[in-house]
Amino acid sequence: MEMNIVRVLGISGSLRKASFNTGLLKAALQMLPEGMEMEIFRLSSIPLYNGDLEKSGVPESVIQFKNVLRQQAYQNKIMMV
Repeated sequence: MEMNIVRVLGISGSLRKASFNTGLLKAALQMLPEGMEMEIFRLSSIPLYNGDLEKSGVPESVIQFKNVLRQQAYQNKIMMV
């Protein structure tokens, strides 16, 4: 019998290096049950939104983040915020 893998995208809302939220995600990563995978995405490279800056192009880090979200959605992964 084939087991479906549950995939989780972990996104910490804190940018602090010693963030408790990021630490919890890292701890959860070490405790995943069989049949579950998790990817942690760091928001530290995402700048605050400024529509004026978008006139000269969307920052590369924002493009990467959008691509990760699209990929996760396409692969039916579960998002954890």
